[in-house]
Amino acid sequence: MEKNEAKAQAYNTLVFQYSRLEEQIRLIRAENFELSKEDIEKILKAVENLKHKTILLLCYSSGLRVSEVAKLRVAEIDSHRMIVNIKAAKGKKDRIVPLSPTTLKYLREYFKEYKPTGFFFEGQYEGEPYSTRSIQLILAAAKKKAKVNKPGSI
Repeated sequence: MEKNEAKAQAYNTLVFQYSRLEEQIRLIRAENFELSKEDIEKILKAVENLKHKTILLLCYSSGLRVSEVAKLRVAEIDSHRMIVNIKAAKGKKDRIVPLSPTTLKYLREYFKEYKPTGFFFEGQYEGEPYSTRSIQLILAAAKKKAKVNKPGSI
């Protein structure tokens, strides 16, 4: 009986140590995959195109998903209350996110130049949303230009 108890105790110790090791590995990986504030600043400074800079700034300052930015409509931005109303976000649920004054400045500048009507960021064809893949490629090009080699994404 004691032999089985010793085996069980050794097994439980190994399981416990393994779970602690898994947690440490997960934390190290998460640390290496996050873009720091300095990295994001470098990326934003590297972007010269107003549309591209506004898209990335909106993603990072308000924490929007790439699909939410692509499908953002003009009516969903409430500049008076400094919020963005995201309709049918992940899980088909609406959500409200804050809007920073700097981002609002870029959104207004973008609005004056491009004059969007339906989608805030129109795609290649009029009336179509900007493609999520295009947004991902904007980030990849900006990271390359800013010499940010971390694997972070939108």
